[in-house]
Amino acid sequence: MKVLFICGALEKGKDGVGDYTRRLAGELIRQGHHATIIAYNDRHIVSEINSEQEDEGTTISVLRLPSILKAKEKVPLARDYVQRFQPDWISLQFVIYSFHPKGLPFFLSKQLRQIGQGYQWHIMFHELWIGEYQDDQIKDKLIGFIQQKIIESVYNLGKIINVTGELNQKLLLFRTGSNSLILPICSNINVQSKISIPESLTETIRDKNWYINRPDYFIIVNFGNYYYSSWDIKNVIPRLEHMAKSNHKKLVLLSIGNLREDAKLNWDELSSISNNISVARLGVLKEEAIAEILLRYTDLGIVTTPLEIIYKSGTYQVFKELGIPVLAKRNHRKYRLKVDASSLEEVAYLYNEDSDLIIERAVSKSNWNSAMMCQRFTETLLSN
Repeated sequence: MKVLFICGALEKGKDGVGDYTRRLAGELIRQGHHATIIAYNDRHIVSEINSEQEDEGTTISVLRLPSILKAKEKVPLARDYVQRFQPDWISLQFVIYSFHPKGLPFFLSKQLRQIGQGYQWHIMFHELWIGEYQDDQIKDKLIGFIQQKIIESVYNLGKIINVTGELNQKLLLFRTGSNSLILPICSNINVQSKISIPESLTETIRDKNWYINRPDYFIIVNFGNYYYSSWDIKNVIPRLEHMAKSNHKKLVLLSIGNLREDAKLNWDELSSISNNISVARLGVLKEEAIAEILLRYTDLGIVTTPLEIIYKSGTYQVFKELGIPVLAKRNHRKYRLKVDASSLEEVAYLYNEDSDLIIERAVSKSNWNSAMMCQRFTETLLSN
C-alpha cells in the first residue's frame, strides 16, 4: 500500500504533528508499505525543499513547502508530487493552526481538492476548534465557529476520519453530526533503543550535583512545550518539594525541548520560589540524550496540556510508554456542551487546585507503541 501524508511542517523536534507523521511514515515503510510526506505550510523554511528525512534509520522522501509561498505556487508543486507518487491513500494530519497562523485557512479544503483530486482521503484530526469553554471570550467563540465550518469542509474530503481521543470524537459528532473513529497516538520518539548521552551534553551537565549523585535527587521533567497559561506550576512547587523531602531527596526541575521565549522566562522564575530546588533548561536534545534523561534521570513527568485532551500530547505518550509517573492538573473549566468526560486519561498524580492537594492514583504502564498504531492505521485503510 502507498500512503502520502500531508501535514503542516516537518522541522524535527519543533512540530509535534510533524514528528508524529514522520514516525508513522517510517513505521509504515518498516512494515513493508510505501510512504512519503508533504509539509504543506512549513514555517521553518524559506524555499522549497525536496529531500529525505530519517526515522529509526528508515529513509523517508519528503517535500517541504514554505509558508511564505502563495497557494497558487504550492498547489501545483504538491499536485505534481502526488501524481508522481500515485498513492492509494492521501492521509491529512490536521491541526488548523498548522495551515494558518491565526487558525483560519479559509481556502484549505479547495486547495486540498485540487492537490488530491481522484484519490482516496484519510483525515486525522489531532485538534478541532477553539472556543468550547463556557468562560471563553466572545472573540474565541466566534473564531471557533468559523473554524468549525472550515473543519466541516475538510471533513467532507475524507473517506475515513480519525480523531485522537474521545472528547474530540464527541465534539465533532455533537457540533457537526460527523462520525469518526479513534486512533490513539503514540510517543513521537523511540526512547527504548537509544541509551547514551552525547559528549556535547555531558560537557553541559557533568558538574551538576543531580547528575553526579543521582540517588540524592528527586527529578521532575517537563518534556516539550510548557503551557504555563494552562497551568502555572509555581503554585504546586511547595507540594513537589514535600514529595521530594518525603523521599529524603532534593528537588530538581528539568526542561527538555524548545520553549517559547515567554515560557523560558516563566520556567526560569521557578528557581526563585525556593532556595532548596534546582531548575535547569537543557534545550533541544538528540533522541539518544532524551532517552538517557528520561530513563535514568526522571522520577516524575509534568504535562501542562489540559487533562481532557492530554491523550493528544506526544509528551504524555512518551512518559506513559516508559511507565514514568505523570503529574497533571484537574481542569475545572466547563464546556458549553454537556460532554461526558468520565473516561479521561489516567495520570499517576493529579493536582486539584481547589484543595491544593496532589492526589496519587494507580496507573498501569502503556503497551501501545508505534508498531501497534501503524497496524491499526493500515487495517483501517485496507478495510475500505
